[in-house]
Amino acid sequence: MADYVTLVNRTLESLNEITLATNGTDFSSSRGIQSAVKTFVNQSINDIYNSELQWSFLHSDGTQATTAGTAEYSLPSDYRHVDYDTFIVTPTQLVSTNNFSSDANWTHTNSSISGGFLVLDQNDSAQQTITSFINNRQYRATFRITGSTVTLKVGTSSGGTQIKSEDFTITNEGEGTVHTTTFGATASTLYITLTNTTSTQAKVDFINITEDIDPQRLQHITYEDFARNYRETDASIDSSSYGTPEYVYPTQDGKFGLHPIPDRGNYTVLFEYWTTHTELSAYDDTPTLATRYQDIVVSRAKYYAYMLRGDADMADRCMVQYQDGIKRMRLELINRDEVMRSV
Repeated sequence: MADYVTLVNRTLESLNEITLATNGTDFSSSRGIQSAVKTFVNQSINDIYNSELQWSFLHSDGTQATTAGTAEYSLPSDYRHVDYDTFIVTPTQLVSTNNFSSDANWTHTNSSISGGFLVLDQNDSAQQTITSFINNRQYRATFRITGSTVTLKVGTSSGGTQIKSEDFTITNEGEGTVHTTTFGATASTLYITLTNTTSTQAKVDFINITEDIDPQRLQHITYEDFARNYRETDASIDSSSYGTPEYVYPTQDGKFGLHPIPDRGNYTVLFEYWTTHTELSAYDDTPTLATRYQDIVVSRAKYYAYMLRGDADMADRCMVQYQDGIKRMRLELINRDEVMRSV
């Protein structure tokens, strides 16, 4: 998209007015119609943004980690609209190593790192201590190995009692083999160990450990539904009612709430939202619009300029151009089956 001064100058040219310097030297000191058109361009962009709640160019993804015992969370500071039907809760990864070169949490015994892989020769091992397990919960470990057999051990101490010790073999030499296994935590602190006891070198590409639950979509309810059916339970401050969130609702102060109240801080909530419009200020600021839509910005800005001049006929013509432009944007950016509604 053209920058701020270009949009202003295109509008001024259409009005047969003097344009501003493209390098911005007189942009902040402009007066009269030039200053007014700067305002009209911003208003035009704002009108375009407000003509739809879900323009694709304003789409963003939100992420919120939960806190045990906390029901309500702030939405992103730049949000304008949130789709409550997109909320998903997932288990947070307790271990997430996709590149061993950049993960300093592993303690290596003779093992080495090469190209991001953990390289294990015979009797080599690597270990990480995790302190955020929940006793009696099931967890899932997923990892990929190449070259040889790798033993995954989960213990309550380093080299001590093992609650999990299992060998995993390579079945696809070319791409490696992804393995998934589960184990039950018996303490909050556990030691995760990867070991190679064979004579053939083994490599581990990645390893992720999460609670053994699948991502699930949250059911959207209104605040009234929450207040009628669940608020009394949540207000009891009885932690026995905490659990995995199943419902999401908008609060009365612009946040979102979860029910049941999260029983721990290792859930991640994912959702989709659409951002607000930040007004252009500097001459080289650029709006979040594709270049092919700059004529729509100019048409709407000209509408405001002609209204200022008292020229209703020309203002009406510019309004029609603007409305046609919005219809074109909807055809290209919104569900094509719904675009024929009026502006």
